[in-house]
Amino acid sequence: MPPIAKVAAEGHVPVTREVESEASPYGAAIGKSPAGLIVRFAENKLGLVGVALFVGVVLFAFVGPLLYHTDQIHTNFDQVDLPPGAAGHLLGTDQSGYDVLGRLMAGGQTSLIVSVAAAFLAAVGGSLVGAAAGFSASVVDSVLMRLVDAFMSIPQLFVVIVVATIVVPSRASLMIIIASMSWFTTARLVRGEALRIRELEYVEAARSVGSGRPRIVIRHVLPNAVGVIVVSTTFQVADAILILASLDFLGLGIPSPSASWGGMLSTGLQYIYDGYWWLIFPAGGIIMVAVMAVNFIGDGLRDAVETRLRER
Repeated sequence: MPPIAKVAAEGHVPVTREVESEASPYGAAIGKSPAGLIVRFAENKLGLVGVALFVGVVLFAFVGPLLYHTDQIHTNFDQVDLPPGAAGHLLGTDQSGYDVLGRLMAGGQTSLIVSVAAAFLAAVGGSLVGAAAGFSASVVDSVLMRLVDAFMSIPQLFVVIVVATIVVPSRASLMIIIASMSWFTTARLVRGEALRIRELEYVEAARSVGSGRPRIVIRHVLPNAVGVIVVSTTFQVADAILILASLDFLGLGIPSPSASWGGMLSTGLQYIYDGYWWLIFPAGGIIMVAVMAVNFIGDGLRDAVETRLRER
């Protein structure tokens, strides 16, 4: 038995330097040295800014309520539309007497949990479909990719809105709805990686010793496509935040008394001519900061794992 086939039979197929370079620029960068990936990412100043901003948003949403206690359940009509600083409310109150700063924190929990979970589900589903398509027979590949093309031709937000009007909105349902319309890009990218990886020597060796397609996909294709999956997932988090904010803005998000950034922005715009700026700008501003932070992180990760961009 050839040495490489013997190693494959034992379930430990090494990726040589030459094979790594042919397999995937993403997989090579991540599989080769995670520490090196962190170092390269740290060289991207905007990426570090994105990490700092995103960590700040997460701490604001999840640690903030532990330090700044507010009642986001019971309305208080004695303290309606108070300006910032009045009666101890740092960002004022809204039309129901809720503290705006506390509501931003509560809304951040919903937005971040739903967005990150939806992006994760989309990454898992898209990765499995893309790997299966790239490693299957041409007929299966064609069917799956035509299905992806068909879904991608439909405006994503339109489908999400239609489904959201039918399904009772909750955190779980919104995660599934957003994820179900977000996995197509990941599937296409992973399929491209699978088409390259399946022709490499160590994959041929694994085939020669009887490894089945599921085993090859799980042990070789997906690990080498980790880079493209991570980058795609990062951008999907930003997209999910905007989609969720759009649903909340249209009144199709999680109903009150649960807080949401899009819902706060939608309500605040009703008072745009009354001078109640604290009902509009904080919600809009934190949405912009969160999306910008995730996009900065995505750009930094893309530059760190993409060998061809580093060589330029």
